[in-house]
Amino acid sequence: SAFVGIHGSTGRLVIAGDGVVQVPTTASNQGLMLASAGPTGLATENKTFGYIEISENGTLDVKGLFNIGNASGGKGYYGEVKQTGGTVSAGTLYVAGQSTGHKYIQSGGTCTATNARIGPNTNTSGTYELSGGTFSVADEFYVGYNGTGALNISGTGEAVANSTLAVGQGNGKGTVAMDGGKLVANGEVHAGVGNIGTLTVSDGDATFKKHLKLGCASGKTGKIVQTGGAVAMGQNNGSATFPYIGYESGSTGVYEISGGTFATVNTGLMLGNNGTGTFDISGTAVVTIAGNVNL
Repeated sequence: SAFVGIHGSTGRLVIAGDGVVQVPTTASNQGLMLASAGPTGLATENKTFGYIEISENGTLDVKGLFNIGNASGGKGYYGEVKQTGGTVSAGTLYVAGQSTGHKYIQSGGTCTATNARIGPNTNTSGTYELSGGTFSVADEFYVGYNGTGALNISGTGEAVANSTLAVGQGNGKGTVAMDGGKLVANGEVHAGVGNIGTLTVSDGDATFKKHLKLGCASGKTGKIVQTGGAVAMGQNNGSATFPYIGYESGSTGVYEISGGTFATVNTGLMLGNNGTGTFDISGTAVVTIAGNVNL
């Protein structure tokens, strides 16, 4: 593995111009580590900082694990990536650590990952700030897997989930917040799978092309709060897809909309599929349901 910031030190990697950095190992637990305890796994309370900046036409290619923050060490670790341009690719992207402040901040360029977990482990937290460019995940995409994860979309940023997007998985707490930009979910979206999953939309466009499931396990809650923007549901080449509000038995699903638009295309609405479902409409919200509303 390659390390940027290790054992109480500060490390900085800057990729600009047409610069290229490659980390070729494909092992699932090896790759590029920011703010790490190092290969010996020694924990420390000393301040350890790891920074990476990608701009212009720079390229960062990590075939295996790209780990921002130290998910298993002490609390004195801080990892941060800033991308204003260029291209970043990773086999697996982790944004996590046992201290606060672990972030991927993207305002331009393209970031792609086969798998991504924001807040992947118990007692870890991580944030992905997307205000420009494109962030695309091919397979598993977890926001709050067993830790606390946040995906914040604004400006012209576009997040694309090509498989299932799970918000609040395992013992995690996940939040997806849109204040502009776009969210395109080509796979299913699950909120409240193992703990609490919340999506908020105040501006921007969210498109769910397959099932939206709020409340995916007994005793768990999935929630969307929309105060603006546009949410479109069911655009899957005419296939039957539904928003399920309260999907699993014993779960709770809530959709609150007070502004903006919510529309289904070629589909209806499932309220309380097996759990308890609430769809609360108020304010200036406009809701269009193309099919049946099933209670």
